[in-house]
Amino acid sequence: MADFTKLWAGIGIIMIFFVGGFIMMIIGLTSGDRGVGMILFWIFVVPIIGIVIGVPLIIKSMDGGPMGLFGSLGNRREADESSYVHEPPSFCRSCGASLSVENVEWAGPLTVKCPYCGATMPTEKRTV
Repeated sequence: MADFTKLWAGIGIIMIFFVGGFIMMIIGLTSGDRGVGMILFWIFVVPIIGIVIGVPLIIKSMDGGPMGLFGSLGNRREADESSYVHEPPSFCRSCGASLSVENVEWAGPLTVKCPYCGATMPTEKRTV
C-alpha cells in the first residue's frame, strides 16, 4: 500500500469507529433496551479500538516514523547530510592581498577584515 493510501486508510478507520460508536450509542438510547455499560462501550471502547488500529497505519505512512509529524523537529538531519565551514576569501577585494585564516582579523562571525587595507568582506561558505 502506498504511503498516501496508508495515511487515508488510518484516518478513515478512526473516523468509521468514532461515527459507528456514536450511531450505535444513539440506537441504544432510542431503543431503550441497552444498559449504561453498553452505551459507554459504544462511546469509549469502540473509538479507542479505531485509534489502536488507525494510528499505526498513519505512523507507517510518514517518512521517518512519528517524528515525520513535526517536520525537522527532533533528531532528524538535513536531507543532504552536508556540513559547512566559513573561510575568508583567498584575496582581498580592495587591495588584492593574499588572505588566510591565520592573517585576517574577524570582524564578526561571517565577516573578515583585511590586515593590510582594513577592508571588510563576507566569508566564503565551503562544503566539508
